[in-house]
Amino acid sequence: MSNEQFLLPIIEVMNDTPYSSIMVESEATSGDFLHSFYLGSRQALADRRGESIFITIREVSPLTVGMLIALFYSVVGLNASLISISAYRQPRVEARKKIASNVILVQRQVSEFLSKRDQQPFIATEIASEIETAGAVEEVFKTCELLSWNPNRTLKKLSPELPFAAQYSFN
Repeated sequence: MSNEQFLLPIIEVMNDTPYSSIMVESEATSGDFLHSFYLGSRQALADRRGESIFITIREVSPLTVGMLIALFYSVVGLNASLISISAYRQPRVEARKKIASNVILVQRQVSEFLSKRDQQPFIATEIASEIETAGAVEEVFKTCELLSWNPNRTLKKLSPELPFAAQYSFN
């Protein structure tokens, strides 16, 4: 096991749900259990003299999630500057951005291909072959899955037992 030390952030949420909490045991909700795990973590880390930071938020909301993202983003930048590295300019990050751009292109090609086929169903390998991305069948499959799961898109999935045998078409 490594001797490296790290700072462990633990977040406590005071209002566990905007709806009625799920009763797990009599007189104890799921939020009560999460709170007990929070306090147990605090004590266990204190007993081991583990470095940690405890953050309490009122509720999970777009505002609090945004604030946490901003906090952690800043912490990463500060830590990187302390050890003289650039936290936000890394070759792997750039590679991921280029790949992501290609995925958006594949999504457009899939949509365009299927929209011109008058509701004719195709499997992912057929679509990949037709749009000349045969090496990226999984990308095409995952794109079709994404498009078919979102109701604002008009892609329909015809579901057989095997995922890669699923057929897709526009309604």
